[in-house]
Order: sequence, then C-alpha cells, then structure tokens
Amino acid sequence: MRHSSPIKGADRVFAPLETLISRKIKAQNERLFAISLSILRFGADLRRILNNEPILARRPSIPYKVSKFAQRNKAIFGSACLITVLFVIGILWIGRERGRAFTESQTSQAVSGFMVQMLSSIEPNSAQGDEVTVRSVLDDATRRLDEGELSDQLEVNARLRLVIGKIYSTLGEYDQAIKQTKQALQTLVSLHGEEDLIVARAYASLAQFEIPAGRYSDAERNFLKASALFEKLGQPSILISDNGSLGHVYYWTGRFDDAERFFRDSLVVLNGAGPSKDARLGHALSALGSVLENQGKREEAIEYHRQGVAAQTAYYGPDHTETAEAYNDLGNTLLSVNRYDEALDAHLHCLNIRTRLLDASHPDMAVTMNNLAITYIRLDQSAKAIPMLLQTIDIRLESLGRFHPATCSSLGNLARAYMQSGQLEIALGAYNEAIEAAEQTVGQDHMMSMVFRANKGECLTKLGRYEEAQEVLSREYENAKRLFGETHFRTKIIAEQLADLHTKNRESVDAALCQERADPDRSGQKVFDEDDD
Repeated sequence: MRHSSPIKGADRVFAPLETLISRKIKAQNERLFAISLSILRFGADLRRILNNEPILARRPSIPYKVSKFAQRNKAIFGSACLITVLFVIGILWIGRERGRAFTESQTSQAVSGFMVQMLSSIEPNSAQGDEVTVRSVLDDATRRLDEGELSDQLEVNARLRLVIGKIYSTLGEYDQAIKQTKQALQTLVSLHGEEDLIVARAYASLAQFEIPAGRYSDAERNFLKASALFEKLGQPSILISDNGSLGHVYYWTGRFDDAERFFRDSLVVLNGAGPSKDARLGHALSALGSVLENQGKREEAIEYHRQGVAAQTAYYGPDHTETAEAYNDLGNTLLSVNRYDEALDAHLHCLNIRTRLLDASHPDMAVTMNNLAITYIRLDQSAKAIPMLLQTIDIRLESLGRFHPATCSSLGNLARAYMQSGQLEIALGAYNEAIEAAEQTVGQDHMMSMVFRANKGECLTKLGRYEEAQEVLSREYENAKRLFGETHFRTKIIAEQLADLHTKNRESVDAALCQERADPDRSGQKVFDEDDD
C-alpha cells in the first residue's frame, strides 16, 4: 500500500547516513591536503570538478559532498536511495502500530540502526569494488537476521522481516517474500496472539505474495483469515489493495462470477473515494474490467479499464509500474474485440514504462512481452512474437517454474505463434507441452486447458489429421457449452474452428451448421490464446 511521506523519525535515519559518507570523504580530503603543495591546489580542484568530486578551496558541506558522491556513483547511490526510501516507509508503517514490547522510539531506533548497517555495504570501501545490488543487500540483511541478530528484540525482528518481504516482492522474488512474511507472522502471533491488527495485516500481506507465486489455495485461506480478523476487530472486512485481493484469487481460479461480485462490492465500499487519494479504486476498476472480459462483456470491460487507467494515472502518475499494469489490462481487452491498433498502442505504452523502471528479467517484463507477442500474432507477425515468447518463458521458468498459470499461458501462445508461422509439427509438440502443464496447474476443466486443447485441434486440422481434429474439437465444444453456455464467445470460437475443419474435410453440411453456431461478429478471427491480466 501507499504511505505518506516520512516526517517523524526521518532525522534518525538520515543523520547516520550523512555521517558515514562525510567521514569517508573527509578522511580522503585530509590525506590529499597533507601531500599537496599550495601551487598545485588550483589544478587539483579543476580535476576534482571534472570528476564530480568536492573541491578543496572551500570547506565542503554535507549536502555538497553527498551530491558529488551521488554523481560519481550513480548506480550505488541509486540503490542506497531505493533501500532508504523503502525502509523509511517501513519505519512509518511500524510507527502506526502501538508497540507492545517496545516503545515507538525504541523500535524506530532499532530499525534505523539496522538499516544504516545495511547501507554501509553500499559504501565503496566496504563493497571493495564489487557490484552491490538491492537483492544482495536484502540477502545479507536476511542472513544476519537468520543468524540471530535482533533475536532478543522479537518485535523489531518481525517487523523488519515484513518490510524485507515487501521489498522482495517488488523484485519478483515471491518465494523469499513469503518466507520472510511467514517468519514474521509466527513471531507476531507469539507476541500478540491471533486477534491483533498487525497480525491481520500480516496475513493479508502473505496472501498477496502467494497470488503471483501461484499458491491460490493458500492465498484464499489467508485472505479469509485476515478478513475474519479485521471484521472481529471492527475494521472493513472486504480487503482490496494495490497488491492483490480475494477477488484476484477467484479470477485466477476461474470463478468469474465470484470475482465480479467481489470487485463490485469493493467499488461500493470505495464509493466517494477520489482516484488521486485512494490507490485501491484504480485497482478495483481494472480488475473488474478483466473479469468482465472473461465473462464475454467486453465493451463494458473496456469502459472499466479506461476508468482504471485514468485512476491509476491520477494516483501514481504517468510513469509508474501500476499505471503500466492498467495499460496492459486495457490492451488485453481491446485485443479481444479485434481493435488491434489500439491494443498495440496500449501494450507498447506499457512496455516503454516497464523497460525504463524494471530489470529485463523482472516477472512483469514477461507479462508485457507475452501480451505484446499475442498482439503481433493477431497482426500476423509471428516472426516478432516467437523470440519475445521464448524470452518470456525463460523468465517465467526461472521465477515461477513450469507449473504456474502464467508460464502455461506463454507455452500455449508460443505454440500458437509456431502454428501461425507454418511450423506445424513444432506447434503440435508445443501444444502438448502446454496442455500437460495447464492441466496439472489449473485442472482439466479450467478455461486455459480447454483453450489449448481446442487450439491443438486446429493444429491437427492444418496438418490434415481430420479424424483426430474432429475428436478433439467436438469434445471441447461440448465442454465449452457445459462450462460457459452456447452463446459465450469462447464457445463460438470453437464452433468456428469446427467449421474450418469440416470445410477443409469437404463436409459442407456440417460446416454450414457449425458456422451458424459461430459468432458472426468474429468472422475471420480464429486466434484463441491466453493473455496475462
């Protein structure tokens, strides 16, 4: 969640950091002064100006020295600033809760001290020339906590782990985020018992990290537990946040009616909230748009997505990862109604934002490339889509593993791209792999599994293996009717795939019957793939 700007306790955080930096630079200046001749001072200062270093002709102030240090060490200073901001946010979050074992000042001082020690690893003399990343600093902090540091201050230890878990999640390191949050939760329950506000929030945070990790049953259980605790403590029991919700669990497990009800109820709760004041409004709008798309209510979905983009831009600004996500969701729905140029613009806008803000291997980059690749497939540009999907799959196998819905969707889309490019045998093998992964991940009756099996039937048609194609497509048409109804757009797409089969197999009577069942508004569009919302 978004927090207010740091005020209380900020001096305790930044004063040690300023002292650390100034001492190093001051020592260096004194050594230079001792060996310099006065006639060379002017030349030395010129060289220092060119190197973005403090000059010797005047006494450097701390802000002046810090600014020069930042110019010389942009990557290092950027990491330091990122960690500082995130931990200050964590300290403020800690400050919201009434301390049970420690006073506010004791907790803040303990966290500040731990943070400054973490930041010392970024200082060049401590780093010894090695590249220091946010991940390496977090790993070192986690190791120190695991080895017993702050073991005598359990409240501080637990709350630090909650903040570290949050930062891990922003890096796409969901397993580590879950591990740290579970350890913190166990400690907090031992200190406060189950019925405590910070414990309820920790359960909600854990559930939010479990969603992108694909642990949906765990996420649902923890969301329900958090919701029950909030209600018992007199707090709103509908949990909608910028990091995920029970509605997202319903969405990813194919329970779209439940998801729609959840997000509509959330919008009622948020009624009157201004988009620039409450981040949850934009997330609820975009999420409802994605649900409506999967229910076949696509024009209504586009309207909610546009409202979501406007709300996210109002709250986060135009150059933020959450704004990028809203554009991603809008692009997916535009694609579903064949508005390819608008969809391409939305996905390219999303890619531009994420490329500026994220590492190339971040899981959100995989989301963008997957959906942009689908757009290129629809535009009959599979040559652009295939390398994007291969890169996407590499990222997802590394960060999520094979048996995750997002990985499965990319495997299926790669098969589609190969089929469109005429590499039919490769496509058939890719569909078999995607089907196996999807059925083990989300189940045989999930929409994703059905989509991949139907597309495999289309591939068999293109290979001239008509009997096999007939068996597959007929079975999936009946499945679609049972799951979604005969008028659902997904059911109509399979009917269209059956019509193509019968046309190619010269069964004109059956082809005419199937074409009547197909959606006339989607004539000529037989692509059936999985985007990421």
